[in-house]
Amino acid sequence: MIEFIKGCKIPNSDNLKEEYKISGNWIKSNVNASKILKLMYEFTEMQQDNEPLFLFLEIPSNKEIQKNIEELDKKRKYKIKNGFYYDIYYLDGISKKFFKELLDKSGEILLNDGMSSFRPGNFKTNDEIGKYKYNQVKLLSDSIEKYEELFRKNNIERNDNVVLSVNLISPNNPGICNIYKDRSGKDIYKIVEKLKKYKTFYKYSMINVKTGEEIIMKKEIQKHNLSLYIPALEDYWYEEKLESDPETMSYNKGYDVSYYGYHYDTGCIDFPKEKWEETYNKRIKENKFFAYIKDIDLNEFIGYCNYQYNKFDNRYECGVLIEAKYRKKGYSKEALKLLCDEARKNGIKELYDNFEKDRENNTLKIFESVGFKVVKEQTWKKLGKDVKGVLVKVDL
Repeated sequence: MIEFIKGCKIPNSDNLKEEYKISGNWIKSNVNASKILKLMYEFTEMQQDNEPLFLFLEIPSNKEIQKNIEELDKKRKYKIKNGFYYDIYYLDGISKKFFKELLDKSGEILLNDGMSSFRPGNFKTNDEIGKYKYNQVKLLSDSIEKYEELFRKNNIERNDNVVLSVNLISPNNPGICNIYKDRSGKDIYKIVEKLKKYKTFYKYSMINVKTGEEIIMKKEIQKHNLSLYIPALEDYWYEEKLESDPETMSYNKGYDVSYYGYHYDTGCIDFPKEKWEETYNKRIKENKFFAYIKDIDLNEFIGYCNYQYNKFDNRYECGVLIEAKYRKKGYSKEALKLLCDEARKNGIKELYDNFEKDRENNTLKIFESVGFKVVKEQTWKKLGKDVKGVLVKVDL
């Protein structure tokens, strides 16, 4: 028999067991209320400290929206059908510490609310675990085997024929769900209001429960809380770290150049400590803009960006380098916007960059999305072969 959370129950569920099954990349389970948060904590502990997490929160649209759904349609110009709606909220770029503190403060409500669900996940691996209605816990991963131990050590047995709680619900045996309030009267909506102070928290979509229709509320959002940090001399360790990492520098390999410290086979560039001061002073003397990109919420550097005057071609050229482990998360576009803003503030009228036309990670599309346009197509040698490149420019 399952120990249900306080906000829901299912009649005729005495034979429901605490078990899990594996279905493709999913672990699907019935879990006693007393163990759900424990699984969340332990899942979080299994993630790497330097990997950002995300959180999805799904709650019923508030009563005002439910009553005025047609008015919402007129204001937002969405084609909304009548029906019961859920709001999907998303919190991006959080740390393990942040999520565990959220569970410490608000876990009672997140657990016991019968109308909502929440699921934290890893931005890099896309592994996620979720608490859903009626004590369902689902875990998604491409490496599902490593998470089986999480369930086994909590005495949740595998049974690939398990009857999941939601399968007991029918017109003749309806489940019962309620909004949960703690002793102070706080509910899930209060949690949402508190989370709104974070820049990376936003309403992602609305879902019609009856039809499954999803309405995307924000098509383009600022995913990260970034700043540009001008490094002091003692901070140059990070530039050395980036330029000695073959995965980060792989885009730079295979060019026929002869400058100091360049490694043809990896693209890495030697930047020993004895070179730091020389580089630091040169950037100041030649008025070269160079900054680390910092994720404020993570309190980590995630790459660097720069622009400088090219006297031979009479133009300002820019670049953005994101550390390999932070790629494919939207950082490049946001950092490029910050760099353009910085150049604009300093009176720069145009910025240029050039790179391979088909460089991985959709480099050209990222630049075009910020306003750059291709002004010239080029060809150069890389790894002994001709590659097509582009020169792009943005007017600031």
